[in-house]
Amino acid sequence: MAYLGRNALEHSSGGTVRRGAITKTGNALAPIGARALRALVLTTMAEREAALAERERLQAEHDALLARNERLHHQLLKLQRAQFRRKLASSRLFADETVVPVLDPGRGRTRQGYFWTELVKVTP
Repeated sequence: MAYLGRNALEHSSGGTVRRGAITKTGNALAPIGARALRALVLTTMAEREAALAERERLQAEHDALLARNERLHHQLLKLQRAQFRRKLASSRLFADETVVPVLDPGRGRTRQGYFWTELVKVTP
């Protein structure tokens, strides 16, 4: 970073290297280095602001998706309750459970799966 007019403070002796904070000492091109340093800082700030804006956009999308899922959950819950009331009001309820083999991916074998069927007799 010496070309930007900024150098690391250093106290070295033999095999020992001690580095300190960044100093404002620079080379003869310090005025050019100051402009370059300003450009570097502004670019870094712009990149950081862009990253923050992207994070906020993703958070807004996440919140919208969460709200949509919540609405769908309530609609499905209403449907489930209506179906349950209809089953309770019917005179007859038929149910069947069928066992079927289901592929277990990655293990090369099958497991037991189930199909459930419910029929309700509706009288007009």
